[in-house]
Amino acid sequence: MAQFYGFHGLGCSKKYFDCLASSLIVSGHQFAARDFKGFGERANEAPSDNPFEDAVEEALGYTRGSGKISIIAHSMGAVIALKLAEQIPDRIHQMVIIEGNLTPHDGGAVSKRINIAAGQEGGVEPTETVAAIKADLLESLPNSEHAGLRYWAEDLQNVDPKTLEIYGTKLVEVSRSGEMMKIFQGLQCQRLYIHGDGYVGHKTLDEMGSIPTMHIEGASHFPLIEQPNMCALEILTNGQYAVSGPMPPDSTP
Repeated sequence: MAQFYGFHGLGCSKKYFDCLASSLIVSGHQFAARDFKGFGERANEAPSDNPFEDAVEEALGYTRGSGKISIIAHSMGAVIALKLAEQIPDRIHQMVIIEGNLTPHDGGAVSKRINIAAGQEGGVEPTETVAAIKADLLESLPNSEHAGLRYWAEDLQNVDPKTLEIYGTKLVEVSRSGEMMKIFQGLQCQRLYIHGDGYVGHKTLDEMGSIPTMHIEGASHFPLIEQPNMCALEILTNGQYAVSGPMPPDSTP
């Protein structure tokens, strides 16, 4: 039996992992996820100016133990997961990253817009506020053909623009450093990088080296919602875990 932990992305919450968790649990494994400060059930908790460091400290507490663990990290969550793995490398059995922010080629369009709006992009004059970016997303995302993007809109509506600014600017900074890819490549554990259609041909994939990658066809930035069973099977196979019992039917919110 494996112990999985899920680390969610920018503007998301632990609910992002609900469908995947059902697929893993039916195979006899355990899954846990928590909201980071400012998101989900903790939307009223303001993050500090060092949100990733704070999240790692919290994770060190709730993952404490002597056994091996597997981590599934989506987008921004990859930064927290990899910083955690740096501190407890011997306890990491598997690290699964879903479209993480690992290289200067990453840092999604939304976080880059936030970085400009916050005045952190040298020589680029802001033309919109972070609040305006959030409003724009909440107008467009609910009409998306992708269930994952529609889900994102539900979580995003409860997030304070200041929270988006704090995490978003830090996310761009970390992505551009390239440090996360170095950590990922250096881990001595099972590793897997999952991506949707938007990352086909992406420059980050060229830097994976020996790290296995998996393209979930037809998926957006949120493949765990759109194809949870396919993702679960890939994750369990990569981690050399048992798959038992019928998977619950794929369903999208």
